[in-house]
Amino acid sequence: MCTAMQRAVLCCQWQCLSVQVSMLTRQASSSQQQTQELFVYDVQTGTISICSFGDEGVPRCPQQHFWDAEHPLLLACELAKTGSVQKKRVGATAEAAGLEVAMLFATPQGIVLQECQPTEACQVFLFVFRCMACAC
Repeated sequence: MCTAMQRAVLCCQWQCLSVQVSMLTRQASSSQQQTQELFVYDVQTGTISICSFGDEGVPRCPQQHFWDAEHPLLLACELAKTGSVQKKRVGATAEAAGLEVAMLFATPQGIVLQECQPTEACQVFLFVFRCMACAC
């Protein structure tokens, strides 16, 4: 009997060289419950790399992600502590809502977490990163 979790794709982003595509998913049986993983599919090798954000004591769910327009291995991902997505209040600070930005490298050997910072510490950086990603 197969017990693999079925997933529905929420969002896909292509890397600027169109060699990798990243995906955020949710459980197919739930319209609300996002998974705590980011998936990267490499078109050239046919492999899928998984970065789990639930392994570090405080489970976090990826909310959005963007590839860098100039550095094809660099990926930024906004994370929310599990449960804080629905509890986020209007006007609440990013730190109070549990939001963070993770910088990742998607290499042929897998996904490597470079650093993770509270969103408020890098809001300007994330805005510039989004604008650069749109230029792809």
